[in-house]
Amino acid sequence: MLAALTRVAVAAERWEEASDLLLERARAAAGPEQVALLGQLADVLLQHLHSPAAAADVYREAIGLAAPDQRARLLARLAEALGEAGDVPGQAAALADLSAARDEAAEAARAAR
Repeated sequence: MLAALTRVAVAAERWEEASDLLLERARAAAGPEQVALLGQLADVLLQHLHSPAAAADVYREAIGLAAPDQRARLLARLAEALGEAGDVPGQAAALADLSAARDEAAEAARAAR
């Protein structure tokens, strides 16, 4: 039911309602689904509600719950949000974490060969 309501809110570009529904769904979810919903929520906050600081907080929460293969994408989006928020030191730290995450992924891929 909440998923359908979320789709309707997004399609109608009712971003406040969509963010509330995404938050409610994320709180009820676990694992990869929760990470995905938090990522969607942060995207709405950043791109549609123009609240980069709030988006950064949600991206951080998602990163804390994310599997290693999901971290790079979320870190890149966190860096973008922090840049829009004017948090240059935070953006630099997120970019450093992104670089480390990509290095770890490349190393894991080499080891798997």
